[in-house]
Amino acid sequence: MKPILGIVGGIGSGKSYVASLFAKQGGYVIDADRLGHLALLNTEVKKQVKEQWGDAVFNDKAEVDRKKAGKYRLCSTPGEGQTRIDGLPVYQSGHAGCNPPTSV
Repeated sequence: MKPILGIVGGIGSGKSYVASLFAKQGGYVIDADRLGHLALLNTEVKKQVKEQWGDAVFNDKAEVDRKKAGKYRLCSTPGEGQTRIDGLPVYQSGHAGCNPPTSV
């Protein structure tokens, strides 16, 4: 059985570079950031986001504005009336409508 590794680190710390090294050696890389971006394009996810926060987190093209939505995703303790975006049922069930990438 192959080991399962997680790569964590701050912005610009080299996570993508390290992941690319693993991929070159035949490792399977799941880019969670990419999956999150793709999930926000999913119609069901957008519907849930709109039900939760209304139009305030959407841009003029009816796409989720990640900067606006980020205050919900990044808050560790949501304030009154706030819910973390990763608490949406589609995120919890793992059905974000995306196929994991095979490489970085």
